[in-house]
Amino acid sequence: MPIAREFRLFVHKDNILHAQPYWPEHAVAATVQEKDIPWEDLLRAASVLTQAEYDYLACETKKIGIALPDHEWSVDWLQDKDGAWWMIDMAIGGVSFKWEPDFDVLLR
Repeated sequence: MPIAREFRLFVHKDNILHAQPYWPEHAVAATVQEKDIPWEDLLRAASVLTQAEYDYLACETKKIGIALPDHEWSVDWLQDKDGAWWMIDMAIGGVSFKWEPDFDVLLR
């Protein structure tokens, strides 16, 4: 399965609580069959957001958080090959996989 750029944002009303890449390295490592490609570097490059990308996803995620019942929500975003972002899944935040990357998700 190809790995796309995907991110999960956690929101409560209009407050972004956490942002993470969807794919942690250990989830991808078990599926890599071609060991000679620099998949770790490719995954890391796909796992960071520019400020503009983050601002857009945060704005759209806040709209969702405001419109829904009073819970923490996780909202998953996928970027297609043309650069458009699609909301692909969401769930109550307390039951969603949450992790802390060992790198800064936002490019500085």
